[in-house]
Amino acid sequence: MKKISLSGVWKIIPSQKVKKDDLLSPDYIDTTWLEIAVPSHWQTHPSLEYYPEEVYYRKKFVYSGVKPPDAGSDPEIADPVVRLRFKGVFYYCKVWLNGEYLGSHEGYFSPFSYEITDKIYYNQENILVCEVSCPWEKDLGNKKIISGVLSHWDCKDPQAQPGGIWQDVELITTSSAYFEDGEVIVKSLSKEGAKALLKTEIISSIEQEVEINYLISPYNFEGKIIEIKERKGLKKGLNTLFKEVNIDNPQIWWTYDQGRPNLYNLKVEIPNSDSLTFNFGLRKVEFKDWHFYLNGRRIFIRGTNYAPADIRLSEAKKELYEKDFQMIKDANMNMVRVHAHVDKEELYEVCDREGILLWQDFPLQWGYAKSIESEAKKQIKEMINLLKNHPSIALWCCHNEPFLVPATDPEAVPVWEGAKILFSVFVYNWNKDVLDKRLEKEAKEADGTRPVIKASGLWGTFWRGMTDSHLYFGWYQGKMQHLRLALRLSGYRLSRFITEYGAQSFPELKNFQEIDPSPLKEIDWKRLKKRYLLQKVLMEKKSAKAKEYTNLSDYIQATQEYQARLNKYHIETFRHLKYSPCGGTLQFMFTDCSPGISWSIVDYWRTPKLSYQTVKNSFNPLYIMADWPKDKYKPEKRYKTNIYLINDKQEEFTQAKVYLKVLNPEGKAVLEKEFTLNIEKDSLKRVDELSWTFPKDAKGIFTLQLKLDVPNQELVENSYPLKVSNRRGD
Repeated sequence: MKKISLSGVWKIIPSQKVKKDDLLSPDYIDTTWLEIAVPSHWQTHPSLEYYPEEVYYRKKFVYSGVKPPDAGSDPEIADPVVRLRFKGVFYYCKVWLNGEYLGSHEGYFSPFSYEITDKIYYNQENILVCEVSCPWEKDLGNKKIISGVLSHWDCKDPQAQPGGIWQDVELITTSSAYFEDGEVIVKSLSKEGAKALLKTEIISSIEQEVEINYLISPYNFEGKIIEIKERKGLKKGLNTLFKEVNIDNPQIWWTYDQGRPNLYNLKVEIPNSDSLTFNFGLRKVEFKDWHFYLNGRRIFIRGTNYAPADIRLSEAKKELYEKDFQMIKDANMNMVRVHAHVDKEELYEVCDREGILLWQDFPLQWGYAKSIESEAKKQIKEMINLLKNHPSIALWCCHNEPFLVPATDPEAVPVWEGAKILFSVFVYNWNKDVLDKRLEKEAKEADGTRPVIKASGLWGTFWRGMTDSHLYFGWYQGKMQHLRLALRLSGYRLSRFITEYGAQSFPELKNFQEIDPSPLKEIDWKRLKKRYLLQKVLMEKKSAKAKEYTNLSDYIQATQEYQARLNKYHIETFRHLKYSPCGGTLQFMFTDCSPGISWSIVDYWRTPKLSYQTVKNSFNPLYIMADWPKDKYKPEKRYKTNIYLINDKQEEFTQAKVYLKVLNPEGKAVLEKEFTLNIEKDSLKRVDELSWTFPKDAKGIFTLQLKLDVPNQELVENSYPLKVSNRRGD
């Protein structure tokens, strides 16, 4: 197999400036066209920042391969077949080679190719032309482009659109038989042995017999290599082959917090023609009553939502993913929801290696037109086929929030529009009640090894049809403390599995000044709302009022403190319900895909906000916590709280020491207590009750301080402010 990259400098022009028939001619002169790098998104070109919805790309190249009739003179490849392969184009694409139309494609994440053996010119200039379009959606409640958050989201730059040839383009030369696809299906798995089914798809241009070599080798551990050689007869066209393999003493793939993420590498080869290679892991995932089981072991999920690494996906490099997911591991998270998009291959490879589970969304976000159904069915199967060999992917989700959302301002929704939204959420809309059921069926047929969720964030009708929960108490849905009331009223159904909660906050001062360098009193709030995502009304009402601060630094600090407190409150609430019924919780969200004021705990520049450290502490697998305190206490009133220990690890601990203190506003201990106990594995336990009366002259902020000291483990610390005042309104 030979590969030649066509990435590099191409020519580009908005479609309205040229006639298609002219530019297909070999005599056409394109010297006035702009030059652009491929892969990229065309809006990154300074002259295309205003974003034309349709462009033409043009590339001239010389192919120095051997012409098929002379193939006998090529000692490397017999009966050569040449293919033109695009790894990703956003969103609609039509392709011509040397004036001949090759075909069209829809969808941004799935690769596509054309056989061009009889169409390419050998040892002379070829002209490749692509018509690429990615139009603005005119009706956001009835979208027609399957691009999820990359096109329509309240967490991205609203002026950014993703059109472009955003992945590599290449020429691939093989012999008359080449691989179309490959898959490893784990049929059975135990400590003693595993049975795997190797599935390969081979396209042959003639009827023939070929040798096929299989090589399974350890990728990140020491172990036995398995080699298999056999001959197979191929018919002309597509051939699907199966090979069953027994693996003794299998090294199982685990998340980093449960074991080692052991990976194998499979290489399948047709000698002197083509080869296929990819990593895979031996593991089993199950989802029972919203509890995750990995290799038969129930694990509590702690995680986050991941936006596109960059709104310009082509610019996201492997190093960025490695940095992001190291920070995710450092924050004690074991699952990430790839939020309403398909990301680059590098993301999935990093999670395979690092041992992080993925909740993979199909890129549907909010409302779509009925006309997308057939294309959505095709693309969800393409997504599964593209990503199926990644052991990190734990489940597929077909749609995010498949209901109406405010057409303009989410902070000022008219009554009539609010009624329509509520009807679409709780009663009926075509997306959730028709489309998503059909997509769920397609996904289950395409992959019988993983759970499939119809849609994320469904409340159901009287709880029927309910899925995972999106709970924005303290932001969209009343006060933060209303969360626990809502959980009780739902019979705790809302706490089965939670995949979104959070609040907006500003990025660090030096980063925010990249957005607006003005002092606090001169900030253009309308611009921040329109371009940089700020929900000003909610920020003022729930988090921090700008007029109460004299400098920007203090105001930013206040917004981050509120976000941190809200995230801690939610996480502790859900962990307190561990397995009864809560199976896990995913905070919204980890980082930004473009500069802005958002729900992220790490900003676009990858600077952690205060909430990052808070979430990290709150997600500690070993954790000590108390009941959440009241907003205010009065002097001479009794303070009572329960103390809980959480252990998400699969090991017991003995001789663990618990230290409890109440500190007065001057930092002096007014109550101290300590005791020793054993901690069961994978457990939640109430271990003590603390009771204490505030003095008659008490006022200010007291602090409840908790410490858990477990032998050979990091010290775990937690604290809660206890505000004491007799004054009303404090």
